[in-house]
Amino acid sequence: MQSNQSLIKRCLNATPFKSINTMQKIHILGGTGFVGRHLCEKLTALPARVTVVTRRRKNAEHLQVLPMVDVLEASGLDSASLA
Repeated sequence: MQSNQSLIKRCLNATPFKSINTMQKIHILGGTGFVGRHLCEKLTALPARVTVVTRRRKNAEHLQVLPMVDVLEASGLDSASLA
């Protein structure tokens, strides 16, 4: 079984970010969980604006201090709030 770090590293190496110089927008559902939190931390090293969608803003306090990370309190099931 792979460790979380090797899985995240493999996912980030597979992204097209290395060849793109423009700012990307990434939306993450589940960013307040264990894997999502670490993924957000790793994504801040890329030229990307990360938006974490959460049902409770309080659960994302540790993410709000990260640069280039926005927290959106909304339901991931409500497409109108994600637009």
